[in-house]
Amino acid sequence: MTFDDEGSGHAHWWDDDDRAALLAALKGYNIVGLFHGHEHDTPMIYKQDGLDLFKPIATFKGGFAVAHVTNQYMDVVLAQAEGTDGEVTFLKAFSKRFE
Repeated sequence: MTFDDEGSGHAHWWDDDDRAALLAALKGYNIVGLFHGHEHDTPMIYKQDGLDLFKPIATFKGGFAVAHVTNQYMDVVLAQAEGTDGEVTFLKAFSKRFE
């Protein structure tokens, strides 16, 4: 099963046991966010099993993420570089404060 913005999706590479093993391995750690990639054109910021997840557009399509993390907050923006002059379009943004 994979993570998606609806909660979970059809299994592609990971089965339910693999997904549960990942979540178990992360339990107890102070994970402020997980960044993952795929070749899809849709940037996504979503939450699953208490984890904030970030998926920019694929790098080979110009996608990237920028994160600023301090002891008080985390800001993330998903963006895409386009054209030949280094133009950047900001696509999605996220911010959270730490308690």
